[in-house]
Amino acid sequence: MAATVLEVRREGRVAWLTLSRSDAANSFNLELATAVRDRVAELIDDSRCSVVVFVGNSRFFSAGGDVADILSNDPPEPHLRRLADTLHEAMELLAESRLLVVAAVEGSAAGAGFALALNADVVVAATTARFLTAYVGVGLTPDTGMSYLLPRVVGERRARQLLLLGTVIDAEQALDWGIVTEVVPAEGLQSRTAEIAARLADGAQPALAETKRLLNASRTRSFRDQLDDEAATITSMVNTRAAQARLRAFTKSSAGAAEKRTS
Repeated sequence: MAATVLEVRREGRVAWLTLSRSDAANSFNLELATAVRDRVAELIDDSRCSVVVFVGNSRFFSAGGDVADILSNDPPEPHLRRLADTLHEAMELLAESRLLVVAAVEGSAAGAGFALALNADVVVAATTARFLTAYVGVGLTPDTGMSYLLPRVVGERRARQLLLLGTVIDAEQALDWGIVTEVVPAEGLQSRTAEIAARLADGAQPALAETKRLLNASRTRSFRDQLDDEAATITSMVNTRAAQARLRAFTKSSAGAAEKRTS
C-alpha cells in the first residue's frame, strides 16, 4: 500500500514522506490516510528517526480529501468518518510524538492538505504555493485540526475569512500571516527543505522534542502550569549528553572571548 500512494525515503535521521497520488492531486483517500498514519506510527518507534518531511510528488502538495472517492460510497457518511478518523489519528500521533515535522509545499495545499501544513513545525513554501481551506466550496466543514490550528496561527478574524469566504492566499501572504516559515523559488524547495531537516536532525535532542511538547502543551494550560513544566523540563535536560557538550562548548567560547577582550 505505502509503496504506491506514499513514497518513503530515508536520509540519516530524516524520513521523507511523499504523497504520491498525482492523478488525484495528491488528495487523501482512505488508502493514503492509512499509509500516512501507519508510517508515522512506525517512525515514532524508530529511534534512528527524529525528523519527518511531507512533500507532494507533483505540482500539487495536496488537494485535501478525495471528493470523488467519498461520493463513490453510498451512503458516503461511514466512509467519510473512517477517512477523517484515520487522518486525525495520524495528526494526533505526530502532535504527541518526539518527531519534528517539516512540510515542503509546492502548488496547492487545500483542505486537509492545508491542515497537514498547519500541523508541521516548519513549513517551507515554494513561490508557487497556494493555500485554501476549500471546505465551504463543497459544502463541508473543517477537519484534520483546521478549526483548532488555523485561528491560533493567523488569528480568529483571518481564520473566519479563510474558512467562511474560502479566500485563496499565495505564498507571500501565507508568510506574512505566519502560515509558512519561509518562501523559496520552486527550484530550490527540495534543497532548502533538506537543509532545514538536516539542521533539525543534527540539533540537540531530546531538547528539541521537549520544546515542541512544551509549545503544544501551552495551548490548553494556565501560565502557572506552563511555568512548572518549563522548570521541570529544563532541569531534566541539563544532564543530557547533547546539553552537556553544548554547555561546555559555550562556556569555553565565552571564556575565550572574555580573555581576548582583557588582553
